[in-house]
Amino acid sequence: VAYVTLNRPEYRNAQNSVMTYSLDAAFRKAVDDACVKAIVLRANGKHFSAGHDIGTPERDFDTYYDNVAALHWDHTDKSGADQRLARETEVY
Repeated sequence: VAYVTLNRPEYRNAQNSVMTYSLDAAFRKAVDDACVKAIVLRANGKHFSAGHDIGTPERDFDTYYDNVAALHWDHTDKSGADQRLARETEVY
């Protein structure tokens, strides 16, 4: 089991770009590991996630990230994968 933890409890785990790209990297690492059979997404603090970050000091809307299709329909042959994974583009 791979555990992925949201860790911005001071902002109710609102997802800024750093977090969404870190999530992609963590999911990619787990999917590429043949020993991982399940991924559990959890959060640090009282709140799971407030959604996209639209107003904290760490919003990072001015930081550029390459848009990379990290997980796509033919990325995995593991049973249980829906094989239609996609990453949304942040627009805010």
